[in-house]
Amino acid sequence: MIFLPYCTQDIFTGGGEAEFFAGTGVTVERYGARNAREALRYTRDAIWDALRAEGQAYRADQMKVLFAGSSAGGYGAQYNAHYPLDDLRWVNTTIAPDASLALAGGGQSLPGLVTLKEPVWNTRPFLPPYCFSADCILGEVIFPAHSERLGATPLQQVLNISPQWDSTQSGTTYFTSDLVWTNAARQTYCDLQGTPNVHYFMPANLAPQHTYLEVESLFQTQTAGGVTLKDWLADAMANPAAVVDAVEEGNLVAQEGANPFTCSVAP
Repeated sequence: MIFLPYCTQDIFTGGGEAEFFAGTGVTVERYGARNAREALRYTRDAIWDALRAEGQAYRADQMKVLFAGSSAGGYGAQYNAHYPLDDLRWVNTTIAPDASLALAGGGQSLPGLVTLKEPVWNTRPFLPPYCFSADCILGEVIFPAHSERLGATPLQQVLNISPQWDSTQSGTTYFTSDLVWTNAARQTYCDLQGTPNVHYFMPANLAPQHTYLEVESLFQTQTAGGVTLKDWLADAMANPAAVVDAVEEGNLVAQEGANPFTCSVAP
């Protein structure tokens, strides 16, 4: 297991540029995508060396990988998913973004990130070669694009994990309110429901929550549609052909005034 924190504030898309903020004296190094790749290469080399020391051969196709991240790391997992699959040839890779649905909000939100920051952050060379227009920053665009790329092996899937009430996702993507974000999350799920190789775990939490993978107690106990997150992920890795969405209606309509799902979900 390798855990990669970061301090580049570029949701792991930066291609190696320094951004200077005039009037503040602050410079931020935008190296997120490069750092993610270096960490993955380091992991590969460490495993390769360990196998060699045991007299075994390294084969990329024998790697079974869960490429996951929470919040900014979840964006990093979805925007860099092509690298372990295509460059490292880890063909049995599952992508699990947590609390990073990348919904379209209002104002200066995620849709403009690539366009606004590409000259400064040098993002374009590091984005998926099958999705690098400005709107590929959105989950509703990049997940279907990934869908067409995935499926060569059963483990090639995107397993989206997210609360349905998330003040952090709402605020950082410039939504006018948490409720507007919740409604967008619900509608976007229904728009993408059934997309091949793309699945969701979305509890109808009745209080704000941000991330599940980083909170051990929630990872162990949080349920959606009657299954815990731990078991849902374990089953998806053990029997990927049988994975189904775990998305529930819950009581958000009655308690918070959310719009009901427009597609079929668990009660």
